[in-house]
Amino acid sequence: MAIRWPGKVKPGSLCETPVIGTDFYPTFLEMAGGGIPEDKVLDGLSILPLLEGKDNIGREKLFWHFPAYLQKYDGGMEDARDPEFRTRPVSVIRAGDWKLMLFYEEWFLDGVVFQLVCLS
Repeated sequence: MAIRWPGKVKPGSLCETPVIGTDFYPTFLEMAGGGIPEDKVLDGLSILPLLEGKDNIGREKLFWHFPAYLQKYDGGMEDARDPEFRTRPVSVIRAGDWKLMLFYEEWFLDGVVFQLVCLS
């Protein structure tokens, strides 16, 4: 993700804290000086502290679901294990340097349903 906010975000700065799309709405609310309505629960967190140079927003893990099928590219994927798609639906939990992925419909391929990956 790239941010340009002159006078607020230091040019060339780097932050390695993972964020997700649902963080944008609470961030924009906080940037505009508004608050989250008391009768609403938001899925995301404001990333304004990260934009201000802090290194933590108090999140321990992320969860997301990618519900789509992405068709394979024309050419260049002849050795792919899936003959039809680049990816199939997957749910993911990321905690620290670890990411656990639950692939739906993987039984069509090689039977690997869960995949645990170390990101470091």
